[in-house]
Amino acid sequence: MDSSSPSEREDLRDDYRELVKLVIIFLGGAPPGGIRFLAPGAMHQARWMSKVLYSFKIWMFRGQFRLTKRGAWTPAVVPLRRPSLRKGRIEASFSVQAPRLDLELIKALGTYDKIDPEIGDVALSKLSSHLWYVSEELVGLSFSTPTCPARPKRHGYGPTTRGIDGEDTAPKRVTLPKKSVRDLHLEDFVSGRTLHFFRKLHLDEAFLDLPPDSWQMDEGFQRSSQIVRNLAVVNDHAERGVALIQEFNGSLTKDEEQLQFLLQVVADHRKAFPDPRKRTLAHTRPQ
Repeated sequence: MDSSSPSEREDLRDDYRELVKLVIIFLGGAPPGGIRFLAPGAMHQARWMSKVLYSFKIWMFRGQFRLTKRGAWTPAVVPLRRPSLRKGRIEASFSVQAPRLDLELIKALGTYDKIDPEIGDVALSKLSSHLWYVSEELVGLSFSTPTCPARPKRHGYGPTTRGIDGEDTAPKRVTLPKKSVRDLHLEDFVSGRTLHFFRKLHLDEAFLDLPPDSWQMDEGFQRSSQIVRNLAVVNDHAERGVALIQEFNGSLTKDEEQLQFLLQVVADHRKAFPDPRKRTLAHTRPQ
């Protein structure tokens, strides 16, 4: 990810885009378009991003006005000084990077106890309950990136050589003992169960029997990689779908068929015109 050009990342949500720009300013740089600070948005218990943005702004302007002890407490800023934590948040929507970023993030939090043992322990315990992408099956997401550390180092040591393990059941959440986190590597999660990932998505798995260095030239790998890269691995899509139905349900039509058609039209229009800026309207053409 090129954090110096956040405006070029069309997949970034607006609040994530603002976070990227604030990080650049925080580190002494200037984002494209110059330095601008937006007014703080609505604060909600479930919206952690608004708290991160607010903490950044409070921290950077802390010398210009008087703060109470409560207002001066900005814990979200300190972890984001570390490159591994900034990268984990900003690249969270990349499907092929999800397993690696989860593991790197929990390793980084494992060393945070040197800065603040209490916060580090709580953060590590919380994240350990959400490691759904670091599993024997979903580690297959990362096979579609050329620099994936989960790829077998040489021919004959991939998931196809280890046989199918267990039944085709929902993957269990991984439990990582804190003391051994630093010694874990992504390839440690690859097993015969990793093949379930390719078969559930009907992906071509023949390339797994080829030498890893030749995968990039294989048509089956290229097709599978394209599908995996377009997977949504964050809940933004679900949230937007819920918001869409809440906004239009029962407002224009009571007919279910017409409602579904309306939702598709609105979704396609929002995709074609993501914002009302003149530049977007001038360069976007209906399909």
